Amino acid sequence: SRTLSIDAGYPNPLRAGDHATVRFSIPDRNASVTLRMYDMLGRVVRDLPAGQYTPGTHTINLTSDGLPSGVYTMTLTDGVHSTSRMMVIVD
Repeated sequence: SRTLSIDAGYPNPLRAGDHATVRFSIPDRNASVTLRMYDMLGRVVRDLPAGQYTPGTHTINLTSDGLPSGVYTMTLTDGVHSTSRMMVIVD
């Protein structure tokens, strides 16, 4: 069976204070998903729009406001499956 997918965002690396577009896909069925961004210490630094999504591809905007330069992990989960991608923020 197909599982969740998330792209690495565009642009990536992302300049501090800018916005990135992140696309993710939900397979086969409606799903309640969460998308969180973690720093390299595993702390949640962003909770991105979560909710009930229909099957297909969805797009959200991510802002880097208030985040220092570094490497971050974006994790998408539906409570059963999860997938992650890296996002780099540069000054």
